[in-house]
Amino acid sequence: MANGSTIVLLMTRSLAPLLLLCVVACSEEPETPFFLEGELGGCGSVVLDRTPDQVTCPDECPIAVQAYRVRDNRSCERASTQYVACVTVPGGKGTPGAGVLETPDGVIYVDSPAYDCGSDGCATVETAVLDRWTTCAESGDEGCDCVCQGGECAYDRFVGTLDSCNLPAACDPLTGDEELTPEQLQCYMDVLADGGPIELEFDVQARHHITGAQVTARRIFAVAGRTVTRLDSVAFDRPAATCELQSTAFFFNCDPEDPVDINIEDEDGLVQRRPCTDPQTWVINCASSEPVCPS
Repeated sequence: MANGSTIVLLMTRSLAPLLLLCVVACSEEPETPFFLEGELGGCGSVVLDRTPDQVTCPDECPIAVQAYRVRDNRSCERASTQYVACVTVPGGKGTPGAGVLETPDGVIYVDSPAYDCGSDGCATVETAVLDRWTTCAESGDEGCDCVCQGGECAYDRFVGTLDSCNLPAACDPLTGDEELTPEQLQCYMDVLADGGPIELEFDVQARHHITGAQVTARRIFAVAGRTVTRLDSVAFDRPAATCELQSTAFFFNCDPEDPVDINIEDEDGLVQRRPCTDPQTWVINCASSEPVCPS
């Protein structure tokens, strides 16, 4: 019995350095979890049931982007559960593109068309998300066809939808650097007071929803009656919204030569004062939706 106890003791002592070595090694390379709960993200993981504005990401992967599952590869229907991934872009710029995360419960995707729309299509770019993620180009997963949509941006597809509505562009466009004259603005006041129909494009200063930078963005209104379909070129996840046109009295009382200031809420929920001739004041009560011809 004594000899047996001595052998066990010697074996235990001989294993101790190995156990210590394992503890050190494991502490240096911890297993990254797939799923996190709460509001703190992690590189190579996803946070459950959150939106990007609700998640704080670490410095190593500081950009929070929406991630999701595709329920049906034929219809491209997304599952209702939302996820947020923390990604990084070298130098704050680049093309993360479409990332694929394999999990025991199926594939999760992240698509950041903010960086690659209008270039070579999201299926061909490299991703800068960290650990466990791969690209759609490397993965070849069938669901990537739903993520990349053939390399097109949703905004571009939706522009085509509104173009098919054949709404007139009754007044001079509001794009470019040239300021419109009171006479040109009065055209909009008259048409919108009647509820259109009209389609108009204009440039606004908006916040890039991934980088947070202030950029010049293209916005489109398709107006018929009091219903407005709005497209926003920097709202990448949900670029389309249905809004309500301001009242007839709003446009009758807006004098382009002496416009009154209107309170509007910006992207941060702060109230700003803008003249009634600013197209951003022309709609209220916007909610995300699929783009349809207004009627």
